[in-house]
Amino acid sequence: VFVALASPFQIALMDAQLGALFVVNCIVDCVFIVDFVLQFFLMYGVKTGHGTRLEHRHSRIVAHYLKTWFLIDFISIIPFDLLAFLVQSSGVIWAKGV
Repeated sequence: VFVALASPFQIALMDAQLGALFVVNCIVDCVFIVDFVLQFFLMYGVKTGHGTRLEHRHSRIVAHYLKTWFLIDFISIIPFDLLAFLVQSSGVIWAKGV
């Protein structure tokens, strides 16, 4: 919920600056990066004729993740607040409309 509400507001309306919100966003980004890496190793459920079993083969786990949530997760871990702080230029300020 924090990312969905705070990040768009911060990117669109606030100037990039070091502060408490920046640190909190960096911590949240780190949690998402750890989750992103873990998804390549976590088993997932596969329905069979006898119920559901967990897929444990690493190659299948990686293939399944790449076909499903990988792109969305990859885009979600881009640290936009850090990029805005590093690329403070007149073009970025003009694009924000400030």
